[in-house]
Amino acid sequence: MDYLSIVNPKLNEFGVYAGYFRSKPEDGKLIAYNLTSMPDEYKKVVESIPQFEYLRTERLTKESFEAYEKTQQESLPPTDGGYSAAGGFTHLVVFRPKGDFNPQNPGAMLEPVRNALLSHAVHCGYFRTKPEDGKLTGMFVTTDPEKFQTMIESLPQFEFIRSERLTKASFEAYEKTPQLSLPNPEVEKRLEAMRQTDWYNKLTPGQKKWLEHEENAFAYVYDPKNYEVGSDRDAFVAKWVRWLEGPEPGFPGRTVLSTYDEAIFGLAIHKNDRAAELLVKIAAERVIKDNAHRFFATKALGILGDVSVVPDLIPLLYHYNMDCRLAAQISLAQLTGQNFGRDAASWGEWYNDNRSKLGSDLRAFDPVRIDWSCGSDDPQIQKWCDPEEQKKMDERW
Repeated sequence: MDYLSIVNPKLNEFGVYAGYFRSKPEDGKLIAYNLTSMPDEYKKVVESIPQFEYLRTERLTKESFEAYEKTQQESLPPTDGGYSAAGGFTHLVVFRPKGDFNPQNPGAMLEPVRNALLSHAVHCGYFRTKPEDGKLTGMFVTTDPEKFQTMIESLPQFEFIRSERLTKASFEAYEKTPQLSLPNPEVEKRLEAMRQTDWYNKLTPGQKKWLEHEENAFAYVYDPKNYEVGSDRDAFVAKWVRWLEGPEPGFPGRTVLSTYDEAIFGLAIHKNDRAAELLVKIAAERVIKDNAHRFFATKALGILGDVSVVPDLIPLLYHYNMDCRLAAQISLAQLTGQNFGRDAASWGEWYNDNRSKLGSDLRAFDPVRIDWSCGSDDPQIQKWCDPEEQKKMDERW
């Protein structure tokens, strides 16, 4: 049973803010934890769901919060003794559109699947796609392949292709598969506009390749039509500010435009006065978290065009998440018209030498290196923080 897919809709229904989900096995079941500013309302949420029981509320202390932050999301072990990936995933499942339904990008393909995943309570990992015979083929890793197949077969626009037991090699191959799209004319228009700028023409071939990839992969999220507000601009901006002032939610799907992501890009596109402050809070937060919102905020800072955020972007050049690192390179190029790639020292030196020309009262860049592992003893985080490992990952592009 996937706790999040059942509880998240109820949290939204009751209007309850909660932090990241943590879990650990106890007596053959998963015990779940959340942080919240609304404990009484959270209790009502859990009590409204018949398959859960509420255990306790306790007042946070500094020590208990730090312990919560360090707790990993653990799963029950697979019953067949086979390979289990992070998150407890045991199977790869593959499906594709059928009939006249032919989505052009991952977001358009995932959108009709997402609600079904929630209603069928199917626990899945990140979504992957690749073009095949003129259509996108979709892939997930999951803990419940039979339930996933039933879910896909309930959707008339899709057909289920296969389920296969995960191995370490097949999971690593899945992790390396990007979200590919079919050619998208609207994305091509956006890329063509970028190609006319000085900053784009200073990018390396690898940076351009990555930028084209992520513009296509997140075409639905970046679609300008999502941020057209007409005469209601002030109301939309106030709503976006309110959303970003609240706690950062879990991430619903890499190609689905959540209200939080709408606020990230809406404030950047409309050049709101609070945008730099609120986006930096997300992008530069020194905690281990799902980095999807961090990645989007890093990209949005380039769109915003406020050069005062350069000192916050430079340390992201060596963040353990590759997409955040590459987004920081692109945003820095957009903001400054320069390109020092992943060389944080050169970026910092150039910025400190030129900041008086960029604007008045800009703060200096502090070259002291940030520990993005945040003291984590997770061997995977430690590996991703290694400069040589980062170089190898970035050079894939």
